[in-house]
This record gives sequence, structure tokens and C-alpha cells, in this order.
Amino acid sequence: MRMDELKGYRSDPMHAVAGREFDPHRMRTANLRDAAMDRFGRFMEEHGFKTVGRGSFAGVYQKDGYPWLFKVFAHDPGYLWYVNWAAKHQDNPNVPRIKGLPMRIAPDTYVIRLEKLDKLVRRHGNLTHGYEQLAYLLNGIESVDDLSKEDLQWISKEYPGVYDILRVIQRAGNRFVVDIHGENIMMRGQTPVIADPLVG
Repeated sequence: MRMDELKGYRSDPMHAVAGREFDPHRMRTANLRDAAMDRFGRFMEEHGFKTVGRGSFAGVYQKDGYPWLFKVFAHDPGYLWYVNWAAKHQDNPNVPRIKGLPMRIAPDTYVIRLEKLDKLVRRHGNLTHGYEQLAYLLNGIESVDDLSKEDLQWISKEYPGVYDILRVIQRAGNRFVVDIHGENIMMRGQTPVIADPLVG
């Protein structure tokens, strides 16, 4: 499949496979969704992709020689909402770089092209860098209201792009659950990127 181009993707054989795997009758329960993602991941690997990330009803794939990652995700309206917002705010240095918009490959299942980022490596007890302090403050918060006024002021000063993300999350209200932790804060060089802050 020319998923690395995504031109005319609806007529591509891989799109047909994805449509079959993620057909609604195969996605009725969490176990069925997880099994469908596993089968699709194996199919991707058979066609030259490497699985570089796996989460709840999501898989991230990389193809050698192509600068973007492909993330396939299902039944995650919080992430869909966030990446649609992030795609419109690419001038914010703390959102992931996205090529295009999410493309629907089946009901409630999408693929998106994302930049390659590094994992945040935190050293326990050592908050030398600002992004380590940021990760410490954000790790495991359930609401923006969990942050103190002083912490929000620090974030606003040091990372105004992250502050904007937090404000947008707060405006989303209780439609989604905040899910910020070490795995969802990635790095572009020395710049922290909020990759996937919402579920639900």
C-alpha cells in the first residue's frame, strides 16, 4: 500500500484491509477492538512497516525512509478532538507536527501522519531542565484545576504553548478525561510536545 503517500487512499488495497478489520461488527467490545488492532499491526509489519507504539486501540507505525509516523486509532474521540485542534495550531511549538488531517478508514477509526519524536527521559530526583519540571507538574493530573496558581504561572511563562493547550483542555470541560503522564509528553530536541493528553 502507498500509505506513505495517502493519495487516493480509499482505492488502495490496504484501505480495504483496514476497512474490513475495523468494521463495526468487529469493534463492538474492547476485546474485539484490541484483537482487530493486533491483526492490523501484523498486516502492517508484513508490508514493510514497523510497530513503534501500541496503546489502547491505537498503533503507531514507521516505514524506513519516510519522515512521518502513521498512527491508527479507534474509538478515541478525545484524541481525535485534540489532533484536529493541534492540526489548526501548528504554530504552537508544543503540539505534535501533523501532516494533513485525520483520515477516516472505518467508522470511528482513523489514520494520521505525525512527526517522529523522542521519548522524555526523566531522571528521578533531578529536575535540572525546565521540561523535566514541566513533566513533574503535569504527571498524572486529572484536571487543569489540579495545578496551583503558581504552577500555572510558571508554565505560562516558561511554556506558553503548553499553557494554551491546558486552557483548551479546560474549556473542553468534562467531555474528556485528562491523561497526561510521562508517555504522553514527548520531545522535539529540547522542546516538550504534549502528544496525547485526553481520553474518552
